[in-house]
Amino acid sequence: MVHPLYDYGLPVINSGQPPGGTAAVTTGEVEPGTSTSPHTPPANSGTVTEPGGSPSDELTGMYTPVLTDITPNNAVVGGANFTMTAIGSNFIPKSVIVFNGGKEPTTYVSATEVTTGVQPSTAGGPATVPVEIDNLGFKSAPQDFHFNAA
Repeated sequence: MVHPLYDYGLPVINSGQPPGGTAAVTTGEVEPGTSTSPHTPPANSGTVTEPGGSPSDELTGMYTPVLTDITPNNAVVGGANFTMTAIGSNFIPKSVIVFNGGKEPTTYVSATEVTTGVQPSTAGGPATVPVEIDNLGFKSAPQDFHFNAA
């Protein structure tokens, strides 16, 4: 059986059976309070919770993308469309570039590179906007993109 997390491009950390025979890894689809697993996350939380209620630092670090650069990082308002490349680490096939708060169609190139199209003609004027990478709810620190006056 293929583990359900593979559907999201995530590796399975522990798919074995812990003492007592309950599943070691579950998804947010479980109704809260109905699983016997000590690792059941709250429904739709995107965070695995360890016994006692604290988030798993191992999982957070593993799935949190690191955005180190965007190329280019500026454009002239009203200029030609182009492809922006995001460089970093911990990217997965379901990674999404978040440009000024909006999720953009994203092409996964590798675990260190994703791309998206940018349309400077839609910018309202000169501005600096944040660019982030979202891995199924785990987000990178932002990089700034600058729209410059023509």
